[in-house]
Amino acid sequence: MCVICSRFASKLILQTDAETVKWLWKGPRDSADRDSRRVICTGQTMEDVVVEAFIGLKQVSFEPEHTAKLDNKYACFVDFEF
Repeated sequence: MCVICSRFASKLILQTDAETVKWLWKGPRDSADRDSRRVICTGQTMEDVVVEAFIGLKQVSFEPEHTAKLDNKYACFVDFEF
């Protein structure tokens, strides 16, 4: 499983995160010991970027919250049944 919690709501940061995940995921994805689940938590305003950069992810109802109670809404995106 790969969990990414992007600290900055930036298209460039999320695209870089996506490239890193692709690099980490090289190899046989159907191997029994390889879990292909991805979880991305970032600002809700970044939904279009997440869906474009991380193929196969969808937003789920879980809403992460920041401990400092920041005003911006957060969202969680996954590629498995949540």
